[in-house]
Formats: sequence, C-alpha cells, structure tokens
Amino acid sequence: MNSTFQTLDLSRMYSNLVFQSRSAADFQAHLRQALNNHVMSWGPGEVDSALYSIDTRHLKLMILRYGPAVEIRPDPFDGFILVQVPLRGRSVIKSDGEITSIGPGQVAVLAPRHEISFRWSENCEQLILRVPSAFAREAASRLYTPLTALDESKDLAPVVLLESTVAAQWCSLVQSLVDQIGPGHGEGFGQCHPAWLEYLEIGLALLLLTQTHRQPDTFVCSALLTQSTKRSPLEAVRQYSLTHLWAPISLEDLARAAGISSRSLHTLCKREFGVGPMAWLRDIRLDEARRQIQAHSQNSITDIALAVGFGHLGRFSSYYKDRFGELPSATSALHKYALP
Repeated sequence: MNSTFQTLDLSRMYSNLVFQSRSAADFQAHLRQALNNHVMSWGPGEVDSALYSIDTRHLKLMILRYGPAVEIRPDPFDGFILVQVPLRGRSVIKSDGEITSIGPGQVAVLAPRHEISFRWSENCEQLILRVPSAFAREAASRLYTPLTALDESKDLAPVVLLESTVAAQWCSLVQSLVDQIGPGHGEGFGQCHPAWLEYLEIGLALLLLTQTHRQPDTFVCSALLTQSTKRSPLEAVRQYSLTHLWAPISLEDLARAAGISSRSLHTLCKREFGVGPMAWLRDIRLDEARRQIQAHSQNSITDIALAVGFGHLGRFSSYYKDRFGELPSATSALHKYALP
C-alpha cells in the first residue's frame, strides 16, 4: 500500500451519505439508477450497504460498500471510464478476458470494450470515480502533446493497474478534490472557485488517459517525451511545468520530466538558479502570472492565480511581492494606467 493512500482523508466524503440499506433488493435498485444497469449475486451474511457520493460538473466520486461478498455483472460501459480503489477488502475484475485482483491502495482504471464483472470480498469498500469519455476527450484536446484517435474505444486498455508512483499522484489529486467539499452535509463544492474545480477535474482525467491510452512505441510519460525531443533536463522541466501549471506537481513529477533523479535535479537547479526545483517551479508560475497580468488578460487576478496553480490567493500575493517587489494589483493598475 502506498503512503499517499494511507494518508487519504475521506471524512468529507463520508458526510455525503446518499443511500443506505440492509435490503439487497432496495440497494441494487438504487445503484442501477446511480451507476449502471447490472445483475448481482449476493453471498451469505448480513447486508450492510451504503453509498456516499458527490458530483462535480463532470465527475462522480463515490464510496461504496455492500457488506457480504458480491458478484456484479454490469452492462457494457456506455460513454464512461471507471476507476476503483479498494479502501478495505479486495476486488477481482474480469474484463474482456483479462483477470485483475486489486487490494487497498491499488488503483484500477477500467474501460472495457465488451464485458466486465467484479467479485468483491466480504466487507470490501471502494473509492470509485466515474469519468465520462466525452469529458476525457475534451481534457485531452487541451494537451500540447495530443493523444490521437481517442474517439476509438480500442485505444484504451480494458484494465490498467496504475504503478505505485502514478497511483500516489492520482490519490493526491483525489485528496485535493475532496478537500474542496464543504464541511457540512449537502454543501457540495459551493465554497470552491469553479476554475480551480475544473482544473482538478481535468487533471484527474488526463492522468488516467496518459496511463491507459495505447500508443505503439510511445507511451505518454514525461521522461520518454524528454528523450524523444532531446531537451536538456532543465528545459524539459520548464516545458512540463508550463503545460501543467494548473495541476498539483511534486518533486517526483519534475524529476520524471527531466529523466533524472530528484537529487540530480536539485543539484542542477541549485547550480543554475540558486534555488531547489520546487522554488524554481514557483518562480515559473509567478512569471507566467505576471505575463498574463501585463498582457491585460480579461481574467481577474484570482482566476490567473488559480490558472497557474496557486489555490490560496493570500500566499500568491505574498510570493508575487517577494519576487517582483509589488503586489499583483499594483502590476495590473500600472499596466492599465499605461494603456493609451
């Protein structure tokens, strides 16, 4: 189990109970409406079923449990990708002839072309994300490095088990999304800026697509892109940062983009810029924010801050003043005053 999964705080998800029942028939009928039409076989034991769920504009995030062991045979997926993460217990997935077993901390991405079935162990509880295929294609269209032929379902592997480092990144994005849920029942994402919420949605979809999209000889990951374009490690990091400004980025992400170890990247950054990689990333974000403000962007300073990866406006203003000697509002006012 990876450490990111172990530290997931899903308490705000558990405040969004949608349906709970000790009747197998009642719970199955509700799930047909919430997820997909399916047939279920229940094992022995007391039913203790519950569904916790919250929707963003495009995604549906759920926690689901049944109680007894169950076998689920849903209809073929129509227009969506499903992600399953066991929180406890295990799930065995059979999709298009492939059999995959997953346990706590493992992340499985499912895009079956023909058939799929699940066997959940007793007391299994899973975190589930439903991503519409149309939204995934829209997210992919925003990439500087496009994923081709996404209209063809055959380009997505039916089952992909994410590597531990990628699973940790995905769980980090999920945590960022869950943290935006209001503290009270029924509050949803009302306190979250819509732009930031959209960036998190896009990030979750893109991370899945870059792991499941089949491309002969070229797997979409930063290290291979760096090798193919023969950029220097620091240039590769800069380009990766500029195309992912809106997303949470870790030191490990930057090292993968550079194609070198985190320690080597830190040494290069200190030698070239006098700061570590994460401080350099912050400066790249601040430089892009200043460029947008000076370009007389129609977006507000808040929108620009969110767009370059600052979720806290106060910290953004403080970092901005430290780097440029003035607040963002002063840059904006000076530019407007100088316009003819």
